[in-house]
Amino acid sequence: MLLPIDEIILSLPGYGPEEKDRLRQALSSPQQAGESLDLQAELVAQFKGAKQLFEKAQIDRDTPVNQLAQVISASASLLKQLADAQVKLYTAERFRCAEAALVDALKLFPEVQERFLEGYSQRLETIK
Repeated sequence: MLLPIDEIILSLPGYGPEEKDRLRQALSSPQQAGESLDLQAELVAQFKGAKQLFEKAQIDRDTPVNQLAQVISASASLLKQLADAQVKLYTAERFRCAEAALVDALKLFPEVQERFLEGYSQRLETIK
């Protein structure tokens, strides 16, 4: 079954079958996508693919240049979305770890837990 992301991955220039499969696997398991996808390597691969398309456009007059540009634009858009998702995942994970550290620290001071949590809850309500 082809998903919309599969169509984009299949159209990416400069990627071999193994790289496309790795991308598909990384995107199909969102929990691991931020950890298993090397965006820097993907950007380098995209740049190489764009260079190959440029060279192809100079030789191959049958393929309109605007179609090649659309492929480059689609892959750039996909990588931007992946980078944004990676930043959000990293931020959420850091926030989760900070909250866990806060809970652990509060366990060391049971005498202030209740007052602290009341004040913390009130402040959290103001940011919702």
